[in-house]
Amino acid sequence: MTLEVKQAGCVNGTTIIGGTSNNKIHACNRDIEKGKDWDIIVLISDDMIPQIDGWDEIIRQAMTKYYPDTDGTLWFNDGYQDRICTLCIIGRKYFDRFGFIYHPDYNSLFCDNEFTEVAKGLDKMTYFTACIFRHEHFANNPQIKRDKLYDRNEAFFNIDKATYERRKAEGFPNK
Repeated sequence: MTLEVKQAGCVNGTTIIGGTSNNKIHACNRDIEKGKDWDIIVLISDDMIPQIDGWDEIIRQAMTKYYPDTDGTLWFNDGYQDRICTLCIIGRKYFDRFGFIYHPDYNSLFCDNEFTEVAKGLDKMTYFTACIFRHEHFANNPQIKRDKLYDRNEAFFNIDKATYERRKAEGFPNK
């Protein structure tokens, strides 16, 4: 992001808020409360590549059709697997139930496992085979090189796995 974009604070109706985060999950959840006027939030990572024009309209139409009250999540296939939702698309009412995208006990990993299981358990997740964003993660595509950020986040594997197992055994409490 250029300095000019950061200074502008808003580009094409998109608010940009910068800051420092403690870890990946803190970055995913940080400052959402500052955006007061939204109905749908989409968490897109730097390795998620748009596959079609008009993806935002596809999301709006799907949310309106399946969760007109915004109490649900949409799961579009990431181009590689259909076990875990890696592209979080969340309606406002669903978000307000928890107050976060990923539970803040996580540092980096296993958070999407919990996100998927909780949304499915509440019957608040609709799956689509269409791929609107391809998850170009190095584990999915041998042409993508592993980077330092991945290595840093991967260092939390055992800690986050233990967090996931503990929280799952507790029924994924919202605390």
